[in-house]
Amino acid sequence: MNKRDDKQQLILEAGLEEILIHGYNGTSVKDITVAAGIPKGSFYNYFESKEHFGLEALQYVSSQGCQAARQTLSNSKLRPLERLVKYFNDDALELEASNFEKGCLLGNLGQELSDANPVFQVRVESLMAKMTSELESCLLDAIEQGDLDADICPKMMAEFLFNAWEGTITRMKTSKCNRPFTVFQNGLRVLFQQSSTVSCSD
Repeated sequence: MNKRDDKQQLILEAGLEEILIHGYNGTSVKDITVAAGIPKGSFYNYFESKEHFGLEALQYVSSQGCQAARQTLSNSKLRPLERLVKYFNDDALELEASNFEKGCLLGNLGQELSDANPVFQVRVESLMAKMTSELESCLLDAIEQGDLDADICPKMMAEFLFNAWEGTITRMKTSKCNRPFTVFQNGLRVLFQQSSTVSCSD
């Protein structure tokens, strides 16, 4: 990574913090540059516009998220269903560490911008599909290893889990507590117990 890429990543990460807390529409270019510690004019050396920044931020977060998800969901030291439990637990701990302020950028921008900006709507939907495919791969492992019934559709279950998790994140943000995650955990146990041949730990 060269110096230009380093600076661009610094701006992305600083701006992401602002957008996660204040939303896309509630964050100005000035807010991003102040957070990054650069002159406002320098922003346009790296991004054509605020929209360009937002799209790059989505791509960056998705790449980081998929990499982290893949690391957990492909961990051969754990059974596939245990990997899924760990993945959601880790995500919940990260949200709790932010005092339930940040949430998921894909979900946040999807809700905020999908109606007003078709470019964001298409990008968010595409990136959500990539994240869902990571869950699907883990569920396929569970079926192949005999931990889930073979007649279960991994794609449909992955979509269900992703959608349920996005809703859980939203409820955790609005309630500022872990109770929605506890409900999600309980639902996950019931789902896996009814569909699997092994038990999964917390």
